[in-house]
Amino acid sequence: MHVLSLPEASSGLEVEPSIKRSVGMALFESLRRKGREACESWLGAHRSSLGVAATVDIEARYLSAHGRGPSDGA
Repeated sequence: MHVLSLPEASSGLEVEPSIKRSVGMALFESLRRKGREACESWLGAHRSSLGVAATVDIEARYLSAHGRGPSDGA
C-alpha cells in the first residue's frame, strides 16, 4: 500500500483564497502541476519499494488518530 499526497503547505492554494471559489483552467492546471511534482518527488524516494513493500503505516496514519486499532478490538 502506498499513499501519495500533496503536503498542505505546498499546495499553493492557500496563497490565493479566491482560487478556491473558482473552478477554471487555472485551478486544474495548478493542481495537475503540483500533483506531477509531488509524484516525481515521491517516486524519487520510494520507487524501489513499488511492488515490494508498503510505504505507509495504515494503522498509524488512519486508524490510531481516530482511536481505532487492533488494541481496542476494532
